[in-house]
Amino acid sequence: MADPMRRKLCTAIATLPLIGIRNSFANQDANYPSRPIRMVVPYPGGDGTDVITRLLTKQMSEDLHIPVVVENRTGAAGLVGAQSVAAAPPDGYSICLLVSGHITHQTLYKQLDLLGKFAPVTNLATAPFAFIVPKDSPYQTIQDLVADIQKNPGYITMATGGLGSPAHMAFELLRANVKGGLNVNHIPYKSGLESTQAVMAQQTDFASSYIGSVLPQAEAGKIRVLAVTSSERIPNLLAVPTIAETLVPGWAYNTLLFFAVPRDTPKPIIQKLDNEIRKAGHNKELLAMLDTLAHHLELSPSPEALEDTLKIAIQKETELIATNGITIQK
Repeated sequence: MADPMRRKLCTAIATLPLIGIRNSFANQDANYPSRPIRMVVPYPGGDGTDVITRLLTKQMSEDLHIPVVVENRTGAAGLVGAQSVAAAPPDGYSICLLVSGHITHQTLYKQLDLLGKFAPVTNLATAPFAFIVPKDSPYQTIQDLVADIQKNPGYITMATGGLGSPAHMAFELLRANVKGGLNVNHIPYKSGLESTQAVMAQQTDFASSYIGSVLPQAEAGKIRVLAVTSSERIPNLLAVPTIAETLVPGWAYNTLLFFAVPRDTPKPIIQKLDNEIRKAGHNKELLAMLDTLAHHLELSPSPEALEDTLKIAIQKETELIATNGITIQK
């Protein structure tokens, strides 16, 4: 029989590396951040999401005394950038801006396990979508457009920021609720900015587009907005009705703009990022830009609360897709 003291000594020696690892992680958390942080925006520079995130990271960099660097990783309606962060080390040095379209990548496309790959940090804002036409379009109202779509199924062209993008999902959800359906010729672009530019160039009849990509051109008179998807009219475009007013009573659809990190990121780091984003979210320049782009500041109470919100959103969208038989119309 082995000596009890020797067994205790061997056990103690065996646990030393584990203690060292735990202490290393603890020190890493305590010293975080100690080097630049990468903030991935899965949409192009100049898009509303990019402008908002850059103002946020500017304030975060000042508060942390560490650069928070925006990296635009575009493609596949936001999937490429999201996957790059999901595959990054869970150390808090890679953050991703995500939107409601990433829920659709899970519920409709089965391309992303959102809560399996990411740990939510906080939501920053919500924003509606707009249905837009060229400035010289014959369509004066959203009812005019719908009537022509139903009269000429599959003929009227619609631009979006990509298959499965939030703007595309807004249309799909509306299509499922409009009596008589909406059969259009969908032309997906790489971003909401490009789809808006396509309408300006009269390359498509209309677009379903993220409000942040629309407002500057609408205010400059380069396009016309027929309707917005918010529950109430937006201050920037008070003359423009909502879908609820014109087509489907009670209907509304807004996107979330939230931040997440790789799933196994330590909780102290997530809490640190939550605090920093929450603080930077009240930057006056950022708040002014949110107003300019018709966004609503909507910070999550906590990372756990955001995760609960996303679970509910995923469940609701999954049920809605099944109930209405929604498929992606290419």
